[in-house]
Amino acid sequence: MELTIQQIANVAGVTVPTLRFYEREKLLLPEGRNGSNYRIYSEPSLIRINFIKAAQTLGFTLSEIKQILVINNKSENYPNALDFAVLKLNQTNNKISKLTNQKDKLAELIEKCSLGGTKDVATFFEYLNKQQLTPSPDFMSCRHSYLFDIGRWVLKGHCHANGELGVKMTGNVYIEHKNNLWSVRRKLHLLDKNNTNESITFNIPIVKDSNVTQKFTAECSVYGEVQGIITFAGQDIFKQYEVSGHGISGCEFLKRIHKDLYESKGVLSNGTKTLIDWDYSMKRDTDINTP
Repeated sequence: MELTIQQIANVAGVTVPTLRFYEREKLLLPEGRNGSNYRIYSEPSLIRINFIKAAQTLGFTLSEIKQILVINNKSENYPNALDFAVLKLNQTNNKISKLTNQKDKLAELIEKCSLGGTKDVATFFEYLNKQQLTPSPDFMSCRHSYLFDIGRWVLKGHCHANGELGVKMTGNVYIEHKNNLWSVRRKLHLLDKNNTNESITFNIPIVKDSNVTQKFTAECSVYGEVQGIITFAGQDIFKQYEVSGHGISGCEFLKRIHKDLYESKGVLSNGTKTLIDWDYSMKRDTDINTP
């Protein structure tokens, strides 16, 4: 089966601009060109489009779908694609809780404003003015995150980078708190089989906030500006990365083993091409309290 972009769009129930957008985002690439230089697609492309549409109905963003496609069927060092579903379920439950509360408040408001069969506008404003702001839990109380353990964490592990297997990874992660900002400085050293050392430094300021999901901006000595999202799921942490201007994205799962030890698995990719994946442990240096 060989289909043009218009034909596969009709079969899949999407538009041609949507498929071109998928191509720009490296979610779906044509399988070749025909004699007239038109893009051609076949059954695997239909399966990919259906996968993307199905994932979107479950609430996954295109960025998340891209990462799921990259890590699927990879080695055990990669995060499990099922972890995305667990995190999405937690996020969905939080949304349902907020919407349920919103629904109850609206029903209460309508009931109070409709007493006696009249629509009392004054009661509407009075009700809203009397609502108490519910303070969010203090960000400092979120003990499930290593971000709040100030000090140095020692990092050791392996990664697969630039086509080289078994690259050793060592370094330190420094956690600081200055001017109401939590700063996470990550200094990594990658040593390949030729003993060539490459250093990568991240500096991630985390704004004091109480949200389960937070945005962050980091500076990397190799890639430049990195933007991302951190999601707290119980005692574990999930990060998503986007490297500005490079088409590079990635994800990382930090699993808490105990209060002084985390394990990290993650991947950075350029579309469907893996640039680096890693598997390391991060142990807190309990002998010092400051970097």
